[in-house]
Amino acid sequence: MRQVCTLFLALHSEAPLLVPSWGITAFLGLVLLALVASLAQDRRLAARRRAMRRLYKLCEDLASGRSSMEQPGLLRSVLPELLGVSGVQVHLLDRASGTLRPLADGEPSAFREKTVQLCFRNRSLISIPDTHRSPFFDHAPATPRSMTCVPMFAEDELLGVLEVSDVRRVRRLSEDEQAAARHLGDQIAIGIRLIEQKSVREQALGGNRLETAYQLATAAAGEMKEPLTAVVGALRALIARRPEDPDRAELVAISNQAGKTEGVLSHLLWLIGLHREHVRLVDLSSLVRNLMELRQEGWKQRGIQALDVLSPEPLFVPAVPGTLERVLLSLFWYVEDRLAESSDKTIRLRVFRLAARAQVDIGWVGPALESEGADPLDNPRSPTGDVFSLAVCRGLVRLNAGEMRLSMAPDKSWRFEVELAIAQPASSGAVGIPRASGPAVRALTALIMEPDPSARQSLISLLGELGHRGVPVAAVEDAKDLVKRLHFHMVFCPAYRQGSPWIDCFEACRGRVDAFVLLTDGHDPALSAALPAGEAYTLAKPVSADELERLVQAVAARVAGRKQ
Repeated sequence: MRQVCTLFLALHSEAPLLVPSWGITAFLGLVLLALVASLAQDRRLAARRRAMRRLYKLCEDLASGRSSMEQPGLLRSVLPELLGVSGVQVHLLDRASGTLRPLADGEPSAFREKTVQLCFRNRSLISIPDTHRSPFFDHAPATPRSMTCVPMFAEDELLGVLEVSDVRRVRRLSEDEQAAARHLGDQIAIGIRLIEQKSVREQALGGNRLETAYQLATAAAGEMKEPLTAVVGALRALIARRPEDPDRAELVAISNQAGKTEGVLSHLLWLIGLHREHVRLVDLSSLVRNLMELRQEGWKQRGIQALDVLSPEPLFVPAVPGTLERVLLSLFWYVEDRLAESSDKTIRLRVFRLAARAQVDIGWVGPALESEGADPLDNPRSPTGDVFSLAVCRGLVRLNAGEMRLSMAPDKSWRFEVELAIAQPASSGAVGIPRASGPAVRALTALIMEPDPSARQSLISLLGELGHRGVPVAAVEDAKDLVKRLHFHMVFCPAYRQGSPWIDCFEACRGRVDAFVLLTDGHDPALSAALPAGEAYTLAKPVSADELERLVQAVAARVAGRKQ
């Protein structure tokens, strides 16, 4: 600018004037226009750099594994300003139902839903600059004026659709803006995939750590039990040989405490192995009737009479039989203890159906339970080594999806109430598998990674009886290679495998097989809840023919639906 002014003064100071005044004015105008254009371009570049920085930051946040519920908020805080739009919505694939669901609430619009579904089905971007010119426009108030739908991919897997809309004006996204929207959609899909992998991996590692803790606790308790049993036997023999010993009272007290400790240790070993027991259907009426016969002789010796009202129909509940039996026997002991101080020595038993629940009432008339706290059921202390504490009893009932209460009737009688869910007529041990009707329409091929030869051969035989083929494989690396080269409808993998966690195999098979089946040692509800719905299932070992048939029918129906 200084040079321009110097040239202007020099031209005016000389005579004669070589350049007309209008030329000088035009030249200065051009210079000013160039300066303004340069400043505007600098501002546009600075704004673009700021937008790119915000876009990069948004992509990092989306791909960092944040919760899927946080992603619409992140997009709404940045994307409308970057692209000049008014609305952003994320539609995620629900694998269980095979439908798209929006993450944020909004007014329904048939035109919007059809466009999103068309984008998902075609796996390609759809841009509608003016929805009013579309032949499918429905004149709904929630339909935006313009919208763009972008498929969201995590590698080759389509996980949903990113919708960008503007309710105010006609808007056509440029090629750069469409590329940015595609990139954001892929980052959202990658973030969702990271969240799922993190959840499943944490559950898998937690299961492995829990299995290790079980093994250590079992080993420690097993080593303690043998010497403790020897101590108890030696004390009892010593007391029997020396009936006149002046220290007999102390020896008897030590023997009693050692015997109680031995019983607690036996319970500990039983509880440690509880997760290995399988859930079965138990007839509650028959179980209570059998326990009454078991305690009948002891009740006669104590002068206790039983007044029972048992359901004439079988009430099947899903539970671990040994657990439920020991809980009811422990509750019998507490009632017998209270009846020892009561004049009415009658134990009242009732088993009945209450809607979709089965309930067992164990009542008595007499003194209340002794408790250190407000609720006797919170008492963690066990009275003897053969009886569970009330807190443990309630915990075990809840472990079997039930509830336990202590209530007092208007006639001042007390009763334990154990409530359990009644099994559905078609229930089975396969978790997470929807009920499928009708025979399989085609033969399926399954990859079996069971290391136990007998269990592997049994599973292959069961599949063969159902008309399907099982391919055994020993190493995880071999299974990964086969899945990449060949198509399998199902993969059976043990939940606890030495040296190689199942999560690695699951990630390698994801998107390549129709069903990934984890073979577990009994029912594991936490693991079942952590698995992605519609992709992976759990099946308790030993595998029964009915449970396997149900799984195969569900997978066959899914394969047939996909081909249609």
